[in-house]
Parts: sequence; structure tokens; C-alpha cells
Amino acid sequence: MGNGHHESRMWFPARAFDNTMYTLLANHVGTTGGWHTCGSSAVWDPTGRLVAEAGPTGRELLVADLDPEHLRRAREAHTMLADLAGPAVPR
Repeated sequence: MGNGHHESRMWFPARAFDNTMYTLLANHVGTTGGWHTCGSSAVWDPTGRLVAEAGPTGRELLVADLDPEHLRRAREAHTMLADLAGPAVPR
């Protein structure tokens, strides 16, 4: 467990927003391989907003709709990836 839950709630939404893409975390619950896990699998949208989240202890099937239109709008509004390519060069 440690800081796993706290860290995942910072890293995954940030990566979703940085890359303007849906981001998924599938996490263990209980004890596995000697580790005490924090569960809380989740889905974030391309702007870093939490879409769905499982609980920290019990087994769950987490289902979320990933909307391609929302993805398109997010990429139009947040152009970080396009900005990395630099200005278009006329041909």
C-alpha cells in the first residue's frame, strides 16, 4: 500500500492530460506476491478527470464508456502533443 493510492491519483490523471488520452489503472486488491495492495482500479479521461473507480478492497469489474468524440474535443482544446511537433512547414 504505502503511498500507492496517493501516487496513482497524481500520476495517472497527469499522464492522461499530458497525452490527451484515456488512461486506465488495473490494480490488485488484497495481498499478492507479499505486497499489501491498495486496489482502486480507475479510469481517467483525456483531461485528467476521474471517470470511474473501483473500491480499495473487494474484487470488482470496472466498466467505463470511452467516448471518441470527447477524446477528439479534448485533443482540439489541449494541443500539447501537436505543439511538440512544432509549426507546420509549408510545402
